Amino acid sequence: MNVMIYGLREDETAYARAYGEKFGFTLHSSHEILKESTAHLAKGCDAAMISVSCSVNAKVAKMLRDGGVRYLLTRSAGIDHMDVDSILSLGIQIANVPAYSPNAVSEHTVMMTLELLRHGLEQQRRIRAHDFSIEGMCGREIHNLTTGIVGTGRIGGAAVENFHGFGGKLLAYDLYPSEKVSKMATYLPLEEVYRQSDILVFLCPLTPQTYHMVDQKTLSKMKDGVLLVNTSRGGLFEWNDVLQGLESGKVGGLAFDVIEGERPFVRKDMSGQRIDHPQFLRLLELPNVVYTTHVAFYTDEAVENMVGIAFENLYHFYTEGKCSNSVLHP
Repeated sequence: MNVMIYGLREDETAYARAYGEKFGFTLHSSHEILKESTAHLAKGCDAAMISVSCSVNAKVAKMLRDGGVRYLLTRSAGIDHMDVDSILSLGIQIANVPAYSPNAVSEHTVMMTLELLRHGLEQQRRIRAHDFSIEGMCGREIHNLTTGIVGTGRIGGAAVENFHGFGGKLLAYDLYPSEKVSKMATYLPLEEVYRQSDILVFLCPLTPQTYHMVDQKTLSKMKDGVLLVNTSRGGLFEWNDVLQGLESGKVGGLAFDVIEGERPFVRKDMSGQRIDHPQFLRLLELPNVVYTTHVAFYTDEAVENMVGIAFENLYHFYTEGKCSNSVLHP
């Protein structure tokens, strides 16, 4: 079994070697992501393993298939970087890693929320300027606020547990309510969660139904000064509307780890280079905005699990013809 690993980072390399040896796979790798210009690197390989930074459209999928690829393994929970229907129609089997470390993202989400509530960005700016004054730095406490969690799957459920530890009122929305979550949070219709929450945390997948779910219309249903936290998918927000909400004061603060259109710059050293994303650049100028570079998932445990489970998925495909983490529909 020959495996081509795209976008392999240095921190993943040792894990990839260990799991490749464990399962007896022959590994080929590149730091380059999978795209049209690099698809030829998988020629002669049975499987391609990709990261969320890769993009697999119909043309790339056909190039993989024509090169011999039968299995496509993504080291991510999200699948919106792949044209799943086109890939499956070519006879390529797909698997993802639905739960590499729910706590990694949920803990990061809590951290970003606290940064907003306690003016962490401004605190650090002042400290670096040797300004140790506290005027304007009075924060708020979570236990006095209502937090709404939109999406209570593995990651959202872990976030509910973490926020529950602070006290305060917890609301939740999901198409498939969890009995475990219902013991800590109150499930309500989405519009009610919007209406009642001081903090809104988005941890749902990106689907045609959730695309731009936060826009001018839904923002109008939220409290004035609402805090928005998105550590899930950039496409959940209509970013022009969110930016306008921040500038008008309708949105009191924003913490985000993802943004629509981030692929050209995210996780890259862009020092001295032009970033063609005016909304993103404007957001970075605002004092009530906290941003991290799509790293909510990024812990030692998560990295090992993302690599390891991807290899396990391939092993099950190869030995059993099926995998419990198969992706069948987008």
